[in-house]
Amino acid sequence: MLGRLIQPEIHELVQARDWRELREILVDLSVPDIAELLMGIEATDRAVVFRLLPRDVANETFEHLPVEEQHRILDSLKDAEAATLLNEMSPDDRTALLEELPDRVARRALRVMSAEERALSLALLAYPEGSVGRRMTPDYVKGRAQFTCGETIDYLRRVAQDKEWVNYIYIVDRDTVPRGVVSLRELVMAPQDMPVDQILVQDREIVRVRADVDAEEAVRLMRQYDISALPVVDSHDRMVGIITFDDLMDVQEEAATESLQMMSGIVPTETTSYLQTSMLELFPKRVAALVVLAVFSTCAGKVLEAFSDELSHFQGLTLFLVVLMGASGNTGSQASTLMIRMLATETVTKRQIVRVLFREFLLGTAIGITLALVVAAIGSAVFPGIGSREATVVAIALTAAVTVSNLAGTFVPLFLRWCKFDPAYMANPAITTISDYSSLLIYFSVATFLLSGTWI
Repeated sequence: MLGRLIQPEIHELVQARDWRELREILVDLSVPDIAELLMGIEATDRAVVFRLLPRDVANETFEHLPVEEQHRILDSLKDAEAATLLNEMSPDDRTALLEELPDRVARRALRVMSAEERALSLALLAYPEGSVGRRMTPDYVKGRAQFTCGETIDYLRRVAQDKEWVNYIYIVDRDTVPRGVVSLRELVMAPQDMPVDQILVQDREIVRVRADVDAEEAVRLMRQYDISALPVVDSHDRMVGIITFDDLMDVQEEAATESLQMMSGIVPTETTSYLQTSMLELFPKRVAALVVLAVFSTCAGKVLEAFSDELSHFQGLTLFLVVLMGASGNTGSQASTLMIRMLATETVTKRQIVRVLFREFLLGTAIGITLALVVAAIGSAVFPGIGSREATVVAIALTAAVTVSNLAGTFVPLFLRWCKFDPAYMANPAITTISDYSSLLIYFSVATFLLSGTWI
C-alpha cells in the first residue's frame, strides 16, 4: 500500500538517476512494498534498482517478485551474484522458480548454486509437477518426545534462524515418522521440566499429506482441519518436510484462475499474467470452444427450418425467441456454476444427488413461472398484436425451457465428473447447446399444439 503512495517520487528519482537518495528510501520500506515499487517502474530499470538493495533485503524481496521478473533479474546478474541469491532463497520458493525457468536459465541456476542447495533443489524437482513435494520446504523443526519443554525451547533458539517455520515443532521417532505436533504456545505455557510427550495428544492421528499427491489435496486438508501447516511424508510415512498455508495460496489462486478460464470456455494458460501471455498463445485457447459453440448454434438453425411454416403463420413468435433462449441459457449457466463449485469443494455427496436434482427442479419451475409472468405481461403491453393465446404460449414455453435448462445445468457437471471429464471446461458448451435446442423445440412444440390445435 505504501509503495503505491510513494510511486511518483520513486519514479522521479529513477528518472533523475539519483541512486543514493533512492537507496535511502528503499531500505526504510518493508519487503512487500519494495517488491510492489519494483514492479511499478520500467522493466529496464528494475535490475539496477534491485542492485541498490542491501543483500539480506534483496534476498527477501526477490522471493516476493513474480517468476517472470525473477527470471529477468537472474539474467542480469553475474554468476556469483546469482549464486548468492539462489542459495539464500527458501527451498520451496526456489523450486517454484526453477520449474518455471527456461531450460537454459534453469541449468545455469543449478550450476552456480552450492552443492548442498543444488542437491536439495533436484530432490524437490524430482516430485511430480503440481504435487505437494514441489511446494514443501524441508526447513522445519524436529523434536524428540523424551526432551523436556525447556530443552526443546533451547534447541529451537539454536536452529530457528535457519528454519522457515517455527510455529510448530514436529515430534518424530528415530525413523523420522511423525508422532505428534507441539505448538510454540504449548511449549511456552507448559512447565519447563515437563517431558514433551506429556503434552502430546496420544490417541489422535496426526494429519499428514503424501509428498506425491496433488497440492490441492493439501489445500483441502488445511481447510477441513483448520490448520496452517501440514507434515509431508513419503511412501514409508517418513517425514520429509512441511507445507504451509502461504505455500498453498498460489495453488488456490492458480486453481481459481484455471476454473474461471475453463468456465468461460478458455483453455487454461501457462501463466496467470495476462500481459505475459502472447497473443499467439491466447488465440487458440480462446477460439476453440467458440468454434464448437458456433457449429452447434449454426446447426440449431435446422430446428427453425423444421418449424418454418409455424413461423410464417405466427410471426409474433419470433419476437420472443431471444428472450426464451437467453433466459434458459442464463438459468443453465447459474445452475452449472453452483454445481461445479459444490463438486470442487466436495459439499455434495452421491447420496445427495437425487435431493439436489429435485430441489433444482422445483427451483427451476419457480424461476420459470416468475419469468413467464413478467415476460408475458410486458410482451402483451409492448407488442399490441400479441393476444392472450400467444402470451400463453410464451409463458408455458418459457417455464418449461427454464426448468429443463436448470436441470441440465445441474445434471451435466455431475455426468461429466462421472465420465472423468473436467466439468469446469466441458459443462458450459454442453449446457449452452442443450439450452438452445431444448428451448427451440419446446417453444415451437407448444406453439404448434396451442395455436394450430395439433401436436407434432
